[in-house]
Amino acid sequence: MNLLGGPRPDAPGRPALTVAGRALTRPALDAWAVAVAAEIRDAPAVAVHATPTLETVAAVVAGLFAGVPVVPLPPDSGPDERAHILRDSGATLLLAASGTAPEGPDVPPVVAVDRLRPPGTPD
Repeated sequence: MNLLGGPRPDAPGRPALTVAGRALTRPALDAWAVAVAAEIRDAPAVAVHATPTLETVAAVVAGLFAGVPVVPLPPDSGPDERAHILRDSGATLLLAASGTAPEGPDVPPVVAVDRLRPPGTPD
């Protein structure tokens, strides 16, 4: 993915990235990340349920667009490690795909990244 110059001029509509057989063009990734960024822009920091998915990519790019620090939360982290990561990072939101976020008293409100996906992006 070319973050500095946009998509190559000779490849309009070409996927910017592919994860687990799902592809996104640069405009689709930008639109998705902008939608997520609008939801997180006032947060001091966010955690991302760091799974190998397009949702994770969109969440991280959204953090960059919003100027919000992004902290990866490994999906295999146990309750103690998760609490430590969330406490030390100051994350006030957790970005995740619907139904995938961990639960517990230490988990901040979840932003369902997949529900912010613009029409036309892969399911």
